[in-house]
Amino acid sequence: MIYLSKYKDFIIEDVSYRWNIPKPRGGTGYTMDKIHKYLKSLSSSDTRRELKIGEDYSQSRMLKRFVSVFNSPEELADHMYFHGTGGYVSGGLKAGSTFNEKHPRSGGYDQIQHSVSLSKNKNQASNFSGISRSGIVYPVILKKDSKIISMPDISDATELEDILPDLWSKGIDGVKIGNWGDWASEQELVVLNPYCLLKMGGEHFSVFHKKKFEQPMEEIKNLYDSIKNPNTELKNNI
Repeated sequence: MIYLSKYKDFIIEDVSYRWNIPKPRGGTGYTMDKIHKYLKSLSSSDTRRELKIGEDYSQSRMLKRFVSVFNSPEELADHMYFHGTGGYVSGGLKAGSTFNEKHPRSGGYDQIQHSVSLSKNKNQASNFSGISRSGIVYPVILKKDSKIISMPDISDATELEDILPDLWSKGIDGVKIGNWGDWASEQELVVLNPYCLLKMGGEHFSVFHKKKFEQPMEEIKNLYDSIKNPNTELKNNI
């Protein structure tokens, strides 16, 4: 059993900014049934036309909303994560628990997971393709004002299921799990509130002889410039 009180120093009391998530009625607080109901209607935003990092998005209203609040390409890079999957994701990212049993439920272990798993490392994310012959890795931007805590003692996203109502009641959007300083770390961010994410266009790859993906810092700089300085000529489109 995990006790959230152990992480009391990380608790965020103000949840008023989560206007899109109904507050629980009846004085019972958040329950797993209520969370599941809310998640069925929630998904991340997405760029619709499979827009990829490195292209000119100066006319994309959704990207402007997410990117314009950052003060530097490095700050944007700090909020860039990746979602790897063996199947195409139509629209925004949704919690695994909202899919039927034949669909991957985000955890990769055939366990119900009321969250979305991302990795800070693009190559690590590309490893989550299951038994598929091909995969897709999607860049995902985390909202600047998202409430994120770290729980290095947690090794798997499903371990958070017991304390989800507490996490929701504290307005926590995501949890970094595991020891990110370990060389073998998956650098996993477990997102509880998909609405704080923007999914961009994915990159397809073959699982057999899969290439190693590098962090796309140059493309992230181009993305930042295309929004903040729309007249700047882009360098390395992908």
